Amino acid sequence: MRFLPEFDNLVLAHAARRRIIADAHRPKVCTKNLRVLPTFLVGGVAAGLWKVERAKKTATLRITPFEKLSRVAQSELTREADPLL
Repeated sequence: MRFLPEFDNLVLAHAARRRIIADAHRPKVCTKNLRVLPTFLVGGVAAGLWKVERAKKTATLRITPFEKLSRVAQSELTREADPLL
């Protein structure tokens, strides 16, 4: 697993982007107004988007997978996400 920030070089500059992001998911990551949203990888491939939602004294990491994630992938994401918060 790996959480990539907005405008990450891997997403922007990879020569063969299809190896990282499926064509069907590219419009979800690279928006019409030229933003590149934060993504997370599963098995080296972009599997969804993430964002941190902040409240007064709390933060929640929200993930939006492109497809259903396996229990193993969910567990690994949770384990890696905790230190981010």
